[in-house]
Amino acid sequence: PAQVGAQGAIVVTPEDAARENRNIWAAYLDFALDVSPKFLVTAAGRFEQYDDSSGSVWSGKMSARYEVTDWLALRGALSNGFRAPSLAQQSFAQTSTSINLVGGVFVPVLTKVVKTGSPIALALGAQPLKPEKSMNYSLGFTLTPAAGLTLSVDGYQIELDDRITLTGLLSGTGVRSILINNGFSGDQSVRFFTNAVDTRTQGFDVVGTYSFDTASIGQFRTSLGFNYNKTKITKIAANPPQLSGLGLTLFDRRTQGWFTEGPKTKLILGL
Repeated sequence: PAQVGAQGAIVVTPEDAARENRNIWAAYLDFALDVSPKFLVTAAGRFEQYDDSSGSVWSGKMSARYEVTDWLALRGALSNGFRAPSLAQQSFAQTSTSINLVGGVFVPVLTKVVKTGSPIALALGAQPLKPEKSMNYSLGFTLTPAAGLTLSVDGYQIELDDRITLTGLLSGTGVRSILINNGFSGDQSVRFFTNAVDTRTQGFDVVGTYSFDTASIGQFRTSLGFNYNKTKITKIAANPPQLSGLGLTLFDRRTQGWFTEGPKTKLILGL
């Protein structure tokens, strides 16, 4: 329904502002070994230290490539990954206005993304953000079947734990008293960043190129890139004790869809 004046806005209020910093140091080693003229093995290790809740982590990668013939090579890799929560995710806050039906009447209602460490987020069960961690596997081959023509195919699986995303909108009778006790309207909706889900992504890449010369107008290079991806949620974080018995879901169906319902294929052609 129409309202006089502006119906909605997305703003950063003075209380949403933040000033954050952290220090990071890291060290890594990278090795490559030609076991034979046809067999290459590589290994890498990395250590990172953060002076906030991200803490410290070891990560590494091993990969190998074997030339079966002059025109066929096999390759594979195994690695683990690490992504610390960004400073923006740790301290982000935002205020917006939506039109909600309250008591049979449409009224403007403030919707807020609150800082993970804010009193209202802690009252709703927020915890300090943990780093996202992954295990990655890939296996594939490369072909050079003719002069100027190359083709590579790689399949992979990525297992991501503790992925960071916003919760669903928390509102209604279940959290009304928590909102009011923290200086909010009981009709408001709030959400915050949290380590919400574990996911498994499986897919494959196909990349082909073909180059050729012409006598009169120069050299051409054609390319094809195709990717297929499918992501499945393997674990959803349990509701914190603060929300138990309130009939709320911290990570609702709509928010789950942000991970699983994106485009599954991508095709790029180039000349």
